[in-house]
Amino acid sequence: MDNNNRTYTDEREIDLLALLVEVLTKIKTVLIFAIIFAVLLCGLSVFKGLRARMAANAQIARGEGAVISEDARLQYESELKAYEDRIDAYKADIKSIENDIKDAEDEAKESYILSTAIDDYFKESIIYYIYANYKVNTNAAVQPMNPVGSIIQAYRSLTLNDAFYSRVKTALGEGVELSDVKSLIQLDTDESRGFLQLSVCAKTKADADKLYKLAKDSIESNYNKVNSTIAAHDLKVVETFGIMGEGMKGATMGVTAVWDSYNSKIDEFNKSIDGIKTLMKSEKKPEEPEGTEVSRVSLSTVAKSAIKKGILGAFVGAFLAAMYIAGMFIIKDYALSEDEIIRRYGLNVLASLKRFSGNGRWNKLLAKISGDDRRVDSVENVARLAAINTESILTTWGNTDKEVLLVGHDNEMLDRLSNLITGVKAVSGGNIMVDTDAVSKLGNYENVVIAEAKNSVSYTEIGREYDKLRVLNKNVIGVIAL
Repeated sequence: MDNNNRTYTDEREIDLLALLVEVLTKIKTVLIFAIIFAVLLCGLSVFKGLRARMAANAQIARGEGAVISEDARLQYESELKAYEDRIDAYKADIKSIENDIKDAEDEAKESYILSTAIDDYFKESIIYYIYANYKVNTNAAVQPMNPVGSIIQAYRSLTLNDAFYSRVKTALGEGVELSDVKSLIQLDTDESRGFLQLSVCAKTKADADKLYKLAKDSIESNYNKVNSTIAAHDLKVVETFGIMGEGMKGATMGVTAVWDSYNSKIDEFNKSIDGIKTLMKSEKKPEEPEGTEVSRVSLSTVAKSAIKKGILGAFVGAFLAAMYIAGMFIIKDYALSEDEIIRRYGLNVLASLKRFSGNGRWNKLLAKISGDDRRVDSVENVARLAAINTESILTTWGNTDKEVLLVGHDNEMLDRLSNLITGVKAVSGGNIMVDTDAVSKLGNYENVVIAEAKNSVSYTEIGREYDKLRVLNKNVIGVIAL
């Protein structure tokens, strides 16, 4: 006999048919909720309708021909506030951009480059020619490389380095950033022809002279090093010139780039402001709603509205009640279905009592929907059927012991069943989950029947009883569902 080795599952499935039956069983509760909500919403509708009727009659009596409805007024106020909020947001954005422009202008006033107009810079330049005595050998298949390019690159690297920029920054004094220094000096080269042009610019002639001298000395001081390490050459001055007049473009490309960047940033700020102002102009302020003629509210209108609200309230009340019943059904998970007991635990259902035994049409409908036709109509018949099934199962198992112990949560029900069952000796055991006497009795019996009431014990509780009996190696014959 291997009934205790059956596999089973605690996986839960919601039986929609059982759920429907549970709601229909408590139809009175559903109807009560429907009536309560219908009365509440109907009464509220009557109250609001009569108040509106009295207000309309009072306005007509005062000679007020047209009024703005409450809904129209609230909608206008909402649209007006949204419009004002958008305008305020636009103004805040413009103010923020104007602050950015002011910050940029303040920074420009403190900048060495931007504090003077681009046309007012003093510029000094010197052009060098580098002669390396390079000649083309017409008889050679491979020509030697012209060293002029390497010589020019060496002068650039040795002249325009961090150490040189630091000396220039020190010479110009405080208020000059290193980035400004790099923009004030420009070195142009023509490697194919051997020309090297140094250009410097500054706000004053004195600063331009300082920069010019430092840069010129830096190039010429590196002559010996380049001459010995790169290639022998001559460094000749071709021309020197200066631009020192107001209104002439005397800036280097670096200074021009700084000014272009600053002007571009200011232009973008102004374009953003213009775009926001365009959006502000496109906004339309909501117009105040026009008043509507006040008309009398008839009692029939109040009654029709109340009926509609009453019907709506009935549906709402019924729906809420049904949802509550369904929720409790799912939470409590009462053992109402024999098929579910078999599916979950693989236990035999020895007998099951009908839930709807009345003769009324409603009970007959519920019995048909719930499958009550497979169940027994009285406790006596349940006991008789359970005894027959128990005896048959014991005989099938080859078990000659005709004594069974009834266990469950309801001692009174167990006592009644033990007195009604005939054919086998049934003894009331009690609740083996909490009753020590019931557990003690288990030692004297090998065969056990679980008997539980459908509307008071859950599937989980039956599963716990079954687990305990399996651990104690008892022969669980089946379940009686009352």
